[in-house]
Amino acid sequence: MDKHKVKLQKKIYADYHGMRYTRQVDGKLGQWKWSGTALKSKVKDTYVNWNADVVDEQGRHQTSALSYPLVGMQSLNDLDYVEYQVLLAKAANIDGFLVEWGFPEHEANDELQKLLQVADRYDFEIGINWCDAWHFYEWIEAAYPDIQTRKDKVRYFKKSLQYVIDHVYGKRTGVLFDGHPLIFMFGGGPTLEEFKEIKEFPYVLPSGIKPPLFFGRAPIEGEEVEGKAQYHFHFNPWFSSKDTGNERAFDGAFGWIPTRVRKGQGSSFEQWDRYATGEDTISYLRTLIDSFHKEEKFALGISSVCPEMDNRGCASWGKHDLSHIPREDGETYRKMWEFNLENKEKIDIVFIVSWNDFTERHQIEPTIEDGDREIQITQQYGATFKGIESDPLGIDLPLPLFYGRKRAAFLRNIGISTEEVDKYLDQLALCIAQGQYKKGKAWLIKADTKLQKLELTIQKKIVQVDSFSQEITVFANQVGMNENVIFSMDHGIYITFKEELADSLRKNHFIGWLSFEYLDEGEGSILVKTHTDREATWNGDFSIVCDIKKDNTREWKKAKVKVFKENTTLDHGLDHQSDFIFQGEGNIKKIEFTFEIYSKKEMI
Repeated sequence: MDKHKVKLQKKIYADYHGMRYTRQVDGKLGQWKWSGTALKSKVKDTYVNWNADVVDEQGRHQTSALSYPLVGMQSLNDLDYVEYQVLLAKAANIDGFLVEWGFPEHEANDELQKLLQVADRYDFEIGINWCDAWHFYEWIEAAYPDIQTRKDKVRYFKKSLQYVIDHVYGKRTGVLFDGHPLIFMFGGGPTLEEFKEIKEFPYVLPSGIKPPLFFGRAPIEGEEVEGKAQYHFHFNPWFSSKDTGNERAFDGAFGWIPTRVRKGQGSSFEQWDRYATGEDTISYLRTLIDSFHKEEKFALGISSVCPEMDNRGCASWGKHDLSHIPREDGETYRKMWEFNLENKEKIDIVFIVSWNDFTERHQIEPTIEDGDREIQITQQYGATFKGIESDPLGIDLPLPLFYGRKRAAFLRNIGISTEEVDKYLDQLALCIAQGQYKKGKAWLIKADTKLQKLELTIQKKIVQVDSFSQEITVFANQVGMNENVIFSMDHGIYITFKEELADSLRKNHFIGWLSFEYLDEGEGSILVKTHTDREATWNGDFSIVCDIKKDNTREWKKAKVKVFKENTTLDHGLDHQSDFIFQGEGNIKKIEFTFEIYSKKEMI
């Protein structure tokens, strides 16, 4: 494709990071829960253990992230949450998400389907940032036992490409340029020869769709020389035909997180092995943008912006070192945007890295710590990049829409009809998508007024029971008695609710909490389960209340976890006719349940 013969509208896309779930929606936690050691790191603290089931005194889950989402820990399979993400991004002048994706049988594909569903409703674009290495991990063998050799995996790679052509780019919301699907390749997957075979395969293209354009992650390397970071673009056969005489593999490169080349140990960045400064991020962009025309013209100029980088949250996925780019109260992100605006005539796309990678802390999705600052920057500079007028009012509306959806769902769970308010919220969402923000504000006021009126019709009762209460019985080995009974998990701790309490909880909606203390001895896990009637999902088990990995500190630790009504039948269906079971090794004390029980007020 010759972009000079095709007038292209400038676009803004954001990387969409996946596999974050909740017990309530999915029966699992995904990457909100994480433990591991940065094996290649040489800094002092390299181990993390995040038990995302555990909630602190502020109501925040112990997520594997150093910034906490403004809307709390949510599931990427929750359509209300996906709606919030899509509409907030759209209001900030982002055209679409490029989803980190591997293959159809991977759980990331479930999230992709939810995004496609919401994107179609609100005219938002969806494409793929292909984690192509996943095709060559053992993961794919779990889905297809007959796939063993690299040849098998290359063959299946072609099927996966046909899948995204049909189900992502063949949709009206697919990310296209002049009819060509725009596919990013993260790297680490097929070899050069394997990719050539993949690319030349005769795919069936939907009507109006041209062959895909493939862009690889920019191979920008660097080193620190006399206190400055020096970068260079490594033109290899993936990006250049100069040395081989053959056609290059990729149609161009896309910008990513600026390379961290400064040594962190022994400096003010001693918690990281490597780091980059704000000045370095601009040097990275200069090298990237120069590459667009340096040897051979890339099909598109795809620059990037990144607000921060701090992979301590995942202890660099248990295998890498630790690196950092400071956020500097938004200045890192702002200055990268400003440099791109200075060079916007050379740039077709700005790629935001990322929308929601909380684990490596380069998200722009709003957080408790940073608010919506990066969203405001995106909205402002995105409008300038595109040369359009844009009203900042829009970015204030998706959050109350999300909370409105949750308030309405809560009322429905109590048995209160929300048909009228749902229509108001639907109109609000549509107004956000269409840029009619003042009209949307009016619908928000109507929705909130109606919700407040409905909320006056509910009543709440709080019930607390512990291991001494008559309302529950505990069947377990008792190993100690100080100020509290200490139970051993060695043969299980079985808890049964008396029928009167169980019946009340079954008949009414509730918000539940389980609190206890555990002796943090050993490195095993504490598993609390309940009886459920919900079928398991992909790697999800709704019977699990919590799964807490221990750290072997040999101290008593407190835990408070949620108990979801959707997940527990409270019908005494477990062993010993129990409702909850503690499994694992070690000791537990101070077991307590708290329930906020909700019902409709009786009308006089």
